[in-house]
Amino acid sequence: MKIKFFLFSLLAIIFLGCSDDEHTLSKQIQNSWKLEGFGNNTEYNEISSCETCYTLTFHNTNKFYGYTLANSIAGEYNINKESISFKDFLMTKVNEPQIKGFKGYFEGYLELVHSFTLTEKSLKLYYGDRGEYMLFRLIYQDLD
Repeated sequence: MKIKFFLFSLLAIIFLGCSDDEHTLSKQIQNSWKLEGFGNNTEYNEISSCETCYTLTFHNTNKFYGYTLANSIAGEYNINKESISFKDFLMTKVNEPQIKGFKGYFEGYLELVHSFTLTEKSLKLYYGDRGEYMLFRLIYQDLD
């Protein structure tokens, strides 16, 4: 009986621990982030930017919104351990210029994002199979 109780307790701790980690990551990402640049395993390029360009804000409802250079973007995100995905995009499409160095548009890269790393003040969204990423810096904290 004691062995069954011990095993049950151990399993409960393991399962509850995993969900706390995911909750913590989800809570940490729920802020506003500004795109600083993009890179891969061998190089990094900063982008010239304006104050409100290329931002993403994540909310606790698994919704996000943001701004490109000329448009706004919104949709849903899902976090599962170190993976993140974006879906159900809504975006205005008014005269959006390409970012120099990007091979497309900002929202096109969001559709390809598959994983992320998160520190206190930076967020890397990985979108390629060769280590390609977008680097974001924290601009506003503790949003609900």
